[in-house]
Amino acid sequence: MDVIKTRLVGEAAPNVFYLDTLEAPFLMSQNVLEPLYAYITPEFDLADFEDTLLDSFKYQN
Repeated sequence: MDVIKTRLVGEAAPNVFYLDTLEAPFLMSQNVLEPLYAYITPEFDLADFEDTLLDSFKYQN
């Protein structure tokens, strides 16, 4: 995770990477992650995911 954080600051991070729920709040607060709301279309069924998991990756509602 330290490497990812360093790369995010240096704008050299990968487009996709694993993000642990413990690290997510910090990275969300730094505005270095792309919000995924635009990708959630009517065909995308959020009911397929556990509410606790979804809540772990929500930031400011």
